[in-house]
Amino acid sequence: MRGNVAATGSTDPDFEQMVRRTCHRELTIEEWFDPDDPDLEQQQQEEEEEEERPQPGLVQRHAVELLQIQDRDGLIAEPEYDRLGFAFDLDPEGKVVPRHHGISSEHRQRSKNLSHSHQRQQRIDRVEAAAKAVSDKEDVARGKQQRILDDNRAAERRLAVELMDKSAAAFDGVDGGGVSQRQITTWMREATVGHFAKVNAPLLKAFIGVRANDAAKPPRGGYPGKLKEVDAVPGANTLIRLAYDARATDPKMKRLPPKAAPTAPVLPSPTVRSLDDPATAGRKASECLGSDEWCSLADSVLNPNAPPRNAAADASSRSDLLQAKLRARLPAHIRARVKDPAKQDHLIWDWAARNLGAAAAVVERLGHSKADLEAACDGRSLLAKVGAFETVGAGNAHLSGAYLHYDTEEGHFIRAGKVVRFNDDPMVMGKRGQEHAVNSKLDKATDMDSVFYTSYPAKSVSSARPLGRKRLGYSDNLTHHVAVSFDPHDQTTVDALTTGNLLEWPDDVVEFVAKLNIAGCTSTADKQLHMVGYLFELVYDLALSRSANISRSPGFESALGIFSGSDE
Repeated sequence: MRGNVAATGSTDPDFEQMVRRTCHRELTIEEWFDPDDPDLEQQQQEEEEEEERPQPGLVQRHAVELLQIQDRDGLIAEPEYDRLGFAFDLDPEGKVVPRHHGISSEHRQRSKNLSHSHQRQQRIDRVEAAAKAVSDKEDVARGKQQRILDDNRAAERRLAVELMDKSAAAFDGVDGGGVSQRQITTWMREATVGHFAKVNAPLLKAFIGVRANDAAKPPRGGYPGKLKEVDAVPGANTLIRLAYDARATDPKMKRLPPKAAPTAPVLPSPTVRSLDDPATAGRKASECLGSDEWCSLADSVLNPNAPPRNAAADASSRSDLLQAKLRARLPAHIRARVKDPAKQDHLIWDWAARNLGAAAAVVERLGHSKADLEAACDGRSLLAKVGAFETVGAGNAHLSGAYLHYDTEEGHFIRAGKVVRFNDDPMVMGKRGQEHAVNSKLDKATDMDSVFYTSYPAKSVSSARPLGRKRLGYSDNLTHHVAVSFDPHDQTTVDALTTGNLLEWPDDVVEFVAKLNIAGCTSTADKQLHMVGYLFELVYDLALSRSANISRSPGFESALGIFSGSDE
């Protein structure tokens, strides 16, 4: 845990630092304050006026016990929190989220000491169990292959010795200095359809199988029936005929290969991420705004039709504050929107975190951030009033990038979106708005699955709640605005956004993006521009008011391979 000790030179725990500032949700009154204290109201007033701490609540009363449990087990399990009366965690939908404490649920746990001997041993046990499962699976497969080899040997012996009067001693000595497999194959060539008709079906399948590319897998559609000798005419699909036709082929599987030696278990890295890692820090927003060259390039390629840029004296400090707020919101966004733990730790999130400074500088330069960012409490909007944003129209409809939808009745932005297209259509961002308007009519089944379209259907839709989902408004009352736009056909723009001039592009990220399969892209730069669109979509999504934001999409869908659950 961080911030355990209060001021410099003090040895007392600082509960404000140790508990409240490491929580992912606001503590309840009962958890932080003592509800039985008659002077609670007065104490709260004193805290507000004199910054004095009230009587201890659940956290402070049980701090020692919680730390003892943490020291003993390396984590505080969910039943312990339940026993002490802590409130359940809730997801953005208001549903209870259990924090399972098994080793396979590290990403869902509240607290854990990853270097604790008990936790390290659990991870080792998990690796060994996984290795045993792989070994057991291999043993099952090898046993199946061995049975096929044994059945093939039985089929060959039945044909050669029992039906064709070959030497049993010679056959049985094949593996011990007797006749070779080549000799067995020579004998098989002498076998007739009648001979194969006298071998039972399981042995015929094995005889065919070892001569196929994969003995353990039957042919597509499975093996045919054996039928009778009279049915085994040339070209017939019967076991007898298939075995007869394969008789002159040497077996492709003659014996099992030796089993690979077990490898020592490797202790995996814990499934946690730290966006405070200096490797993902990137440039500060103020550094970008402090460069005249950077500002000039950004102004020329991003939102080219926007009004004069914000050059206020406090722009640098404001942009750094915006960057810090965006960065603080990113981990919760990832946890809430990405269900697969492996994809929560994807390198694309590190790239996004690395470029939050540059993105915050762009937002500030465009005048899109709230006038008083310091007053924007957790979960509140960080964006300026709607008048600061261009409406998608004739002058910018052809551009790609990120956009916003604004509810004119409620007076707030409700979602961010992204569109990047490389065709010659003069309407890109404009057409995306038209597509949203059409989809809000809910004429297709896929539209009925969308949180966006069912929350804001067209007024013409007969049912206000198509899927039992609460209607929040009408699409007719939404306006479409430019967040950050760019021209993917302009080479200066492409170079500025993809070669490290405006954004950072580590080699491993470029290599990863180059391998993505994204429709309409013919070059790595095209794919990078999609990532740029996703980056600004993410930034504006993070900046929205939590209560007004209806999106459930994680962003970076093409990179993460996540398309289900999208609100598009």
